[in-house]
Amino acid sequence: MQHIADAEAHAKILHAAQLEWAETGTNAKILQSARTRAVLRVAVQKLGATGDQVRVLNMFMNDTWSLEFEKIIQSEDGVVADYIEASYCFDQDIHTDEAGTEDLLWVICTTMWADVVIETDRWARANSGALTA
Repeated sequence: MQHIADAEAHAKILHAAQLEWAETGTNAKILQSARTRAVLRVAVQKLGATGDQVRVLNMFMNDTWSLEFEKIIQSEDGVVADYIEASYCFDQDIHTDEAGTEDLLWVICTTMWADVVIETDRWARANSGALTA
C-alpha cells in the first residue's frame, strides 16, 4: 500500500510548493481565492455542509485566511482551534449553527487540509488553459 504513503507525501510537497509560490508578489491573494473555492468544495462535496455553513466558511476564508494561517494549520490541533475561535465569524450572531460550522472548519483544517491542497491544484490544472485573454 505504498501509494497511500506516496499520496500523503505528494500532498505535503504540493502544500509546501503552493506556500512558497504564494510568498512572492501578489500570489498570496490568488492562493486565498483558490483556497476559498477548495474549502467550500470540500465542505459541500465531502462533508455535506449546509448553505449557512458555506456562507460562514466563505466569510472566514475571505476575511481570516493568511499565509500565517496556512502555517498554523501545520501545527498542533489546539492552535488551530484557538485561531478559529478567535475569528470574528464566530463572535457575532451571524448564523444559526455556530458550533456545527466551527466544528466543520476544524475538521477541514486539521484532518482534510490535504484534500483542500489537492483540490486547489486540481481546479487550477483543469482551468488554467480554459480561458483566453
